[in-house]
Amino acid sequence: MSEVIDTVAKCVGYGFAGYFSLLTIGSLVQTFGSKKIRSSKDLERVAKDVAEELDLDTHNLVTLFYEKGHPKHDEIRRSGSRSRLSGLDTRKRKLMPYGDVDGERVVELQVLETAEGWGAREGMVRHAAYHLKHHLPRSSNSLVRQLKWGYQEPAAVLYAISGIKI
Repeated sequence: MSEVIDTVAKCVGYGFAGYFSLLTIGSLVQTFGSKKIRSSKDLERVAKDVAEELDLDTHNLVTLFYEKGHPKHDEIRRSGSRSRLSGLDTRKRKLMPYGDVDGERVVELQVLETAEGWGAREGMVRHAAYHLKHHLPRSSNSLVRQLKWGYQEPAAVLYAISGIKI
């Protein structure tokens, strides 16, 4: 019985090692194998192209490029590029939490943001846009979020590298 447990443990270990190795290599390729984004104009161009590929509604798509020195630069730079959903209060012209979206006074915004530095790459923006289209909003249940991450991350990496949509 102990041999069976050892064999199963080894198979699971090798499986996880292979999965995370491929995910890491794919992430490196998507990041450093793509063009650098150097300005908000570059980001807008890439976002527009990706939005067309993914059939994202561009009417509520906002791009934010943070240059060095901006208060949010360091926070965004740590993650490379990211996507998120937010709300916009149409009367006050103020950003609101996504939970406040009511479709009338507070409308949904789809935000793609990146910061000047290593993560400001076309591949990272493609990855973030894929999440925006297919994986947001995320579940409030942390266990569900973690389980979904197991296929959402590889799907976004695959799209960023090859354009294949799963």
